[in-house]
Order: sequence, then C-alpha cells, then structure tokens
Amino acid sequence: MALIGGLEAPAGRVMGHAGAWTAPGLQKRGYHATRRTTPASIVGYQQKRSLYLKQAQALEILKQKSVPVAEEDSGSNGLICISIDRSALSPCIVASSDPESDPRHLRRIPFSYGQATVENHPMVAELADQLNIPSSSRDQLGSIVQALWEIFKEKEAFVLECQIGVSADGTVAAHGARFGFDDAAYRSSGRQEEIHRLRNTSEEVPEEVEAEKYGIVYVKYVVASTFLGKPAGC
Repeated sequence: MALIGGLEAPAGRVMGHAGAWTAPGLQKRGYHATRRTTPASIVGYQQKRSLYLKQAQALEILKQKSVPVAEEDSGSNGLICISIDRSALSPCIVASSDPESDPRHLRRIPFSYGQATVENHPMVAELADQLNIPSSSRDQLGSIVQALWEIFKEKEAFVLECQIGVSADGTVAAHGARFGFDDAAYRSSGRQEEIHRLRNTSEEVPEEVEAEKYGIVYVKYVVASTFLGKPAGC
C-alpha cells in the first residue's frame, strides 16, 4: 500500500513505480526517462531502493577500468548512457551532443545483452558521429563504451551516464558521471556489497532512512510554508 499526496514531485526525485528511473531521452511506453533541465542534473536525480554514487566515486570506478578522467571540466562533446530499453527488452546506449536539446534528437541504440564486447561494434561509429568525435579518436570512444558495458554487467547497474570530451591532443576523457545501482541484489543475497558500502546514510534525510528500516519508501517534501484550512461550517 502506498500514499502519494500532491500534484508535483520533489525536485530531482522519481515518484513513479518501483522500477522507474531517469535517464537521458524521451519518456515513452516501456522506456522510463526524463528530459534534463540543468547541466547539474547529470548527478541530481535520486530514486529510493537504489544507490546513486557520488560523481567522484563513479569516476574512480572508471579509472579502475583505465578510462582517462579529466580533472577539470574542459568542455563536453556530449553524454553517453547505458540503460535498459524496456520496449526493446534489451540494454541500450543513448548519446547526445547536447543533453539540453529536444530529447527526440537523442540517438538511442538497443543491443543484445549477450554482446560480450562492444568497442568494435558498428554502433560506436554512430555514437562518434552523434558526439562529433573525430575518426582518429573513435577507438578511444569504443574503449570507454566497453568499460561502461563491463561495469553495467559486473556491478548490476541500471543506469550509467558519462560526459565525455575530446582534448586538443585528441584524447577522449570522462569528466562527469552518474552511476545508479539497484539494491535488490544486495538486499536479497548480499551481492555487490562493495558498491553498497559506498552509501553514506548520514548524508541522507533521517526520516527517509528510518522509514526504510520498516520497508517503507518515504519521501520528505520540504515546502516553504504549510497551510491548514478549516472547511466552512465545521
């Protein structure tokens, strides 16, 4: 049983069913996504019963996969994301050279979950064209996509976003990341413990953390003022 009150969700929070999440792209049947409103929102969305890593933690995981990480934001060629396309019943890669643009202009490419490697897949060329990455740097893009795909499978993620840019010397590097992991694997059988140990409940809303102990998903809505009206005649 659930109780939802109000007409507007708290900023940056997903208020859909338990399987809903946000990813860059168009919200449509079978594909749960939302349009991005500000550049900061790459790491701004939260869904309870899941874990979103801090950007520094996500970038550290990329470093472990030998992905070049830019220490400073020197400009972005765009964003790539691996998530689930429910209408295609498969993983998909979403790419955009301008995450603030009309989401209908995003490139979304479903592919088989049984795909062991993707760095030499023809879709890498499509992604490079979408992100305006020169042909001389496309192998590097393929390596980043491969790293994201390995993390997605190994860590049981449901959304991995990565902002990438090409430096003057042609190096393709990540300089922004948002990684989301469903905690079902951890809660049911203790899988992915090393990922979920990164959660810091002291930085979360105390009421929401307390409710979680009893199997309740509670979202605290903070408003500037509260009004209690007494109906006429009462």
